[in-house]
This record gives sequence, structure tokens and C-alpha cells, in this order.
Amino acid sequence: MAEESDKLLQELKNIEKIKITSPGGTNIDVRVPAQLKFDTDCIIVPPNVYGKPGKFGNLPVGEVWAQKGEIRRVLNKATGKEESQHYPVKLVANGKVVCDVSAGGYAGRINPEKPIVVQFRNGVLTDFCCEDRALDCVRQEIMSSQEMYGLPTVLEEIGVGLNEKARITGNMLEDEKIKGTCHLAPGNIRCHVDLLINKPTIKICYFDGSMKEIIRNGSSN
Repeated sequence: MAEESDKLLQELKNIEKIKITSPGGTNIDVRVPAQLKFDTDCIIVPPNVYGKPGKFGNLPVGEVWAQKGEIRRVLNKATGKEESQHYPVKLVANGKVVCDVSAGGYAGRINPEKPIVVQFRNGVLTDFCCEDRALDCVRQEIMSSQEMYGLPTVLEEIGVGLNEKARITGNMLEDEKIKGTCHLAPGNIRCHVDLLINKPTIKICYFDGSMKEIIRNGSSN
């Protein structure tokens, strides 16, 4: 995983856009802001004897991702008071995400016949649809943050799972590591909802105009 993640990190440098499609119907273009850099939890670095800090992530390990937040002063409508809160740096996305594996806030496997379908326009979540009423908890998590703080939900994270032994457990710290999936996460204040996509094809566009397909149907090229 460390070797594969390092290869992905090299491929994801100096990129302008990412396009993700999937057999389930995902079709989305994502422009990556310059201040967002991809990272991985697959490479663990211990602190050394000279006091240099190490690097560690969640367990199990197994993803490459980009995500960043910034502090903003916002009004809490419930209390009427201003607060300092983390708000996501927006990934400028346009298109549709079909979540057909699992989702943050839902402890179970999603029926691919009744997936979560969300739409983004200029990085803002504009629509959330699902026939399975058991997944209303995911919608409610998003809406409660919007209602409390009045800010739009935006695309906060893009990530790729690399762990062949990760399985759907209902705990997103493992689910999002599943090899053969990627995840896009709508985010807001106190809200981060990973949406897993099965067998994605991922193409990247560099600033020089060149393009490269790095993943096809969930497998690295």
C-alpha cells in the first residue's frame, strides 16, 4: 500500500482537474484548488531521536486524499451567537455522484439498486435523492448543519481506497479504505459525510493540458 500510495501521490501533483465516472452512474468533474494537496495514511514515519515529529494516521490505513478546512466566524442560529468554526475549502465540482457502497452516518451496506444520488454545481451540493428511507439520516446530518449555520454544503474531500483487506463495517474509518472504491465527501460546519463509489474510473488533467487515467473500474493503472 505504501508503494501504491506513493505512486498515486506523484501522479496527483500539479493537477488542475479530476474526472470520476463509475458503472453506477457517477459522472463528475472536480477542480482542485491550489492550496489543497493530496496526502496518505499508508506511510507511517516514527519520530526520531533528535525530536523530529513522526507521521501517523487512522487505523486501518489505506487511502490517499485531499481535504482542508479554514477558520471562519459564523452565526449559530440556535444560540444567536457568533462562533469560530472550521469550514471546508471548496473543491469546485460539477456533476453527479452515485453512492452505492456505504455512506458516513449510516451503519450498513447501501443497496446499489437504491443508491444515494447527489448533485454538485460549482462545488455546492444542490440536490440529494435516495429511495431508501433508511438513508434519510444521511440527508438529515447535512441539512441540520445548513439550518444551524446558514452556509452551503460543499465538496470537502476526495479520496481513494487502497486497502485490499478493508470491508464494509459501518465504521467509515475502515469503509473508506476499501480498495476498488473512491469517496467524495460533502462537508459543512461540524458535518462531513463520506460517499463511497464502487469501481470508479479516475482521469486527471494537469496544468500543461496533458491527461492521464490513473484508475479504471477501481483498479490502478
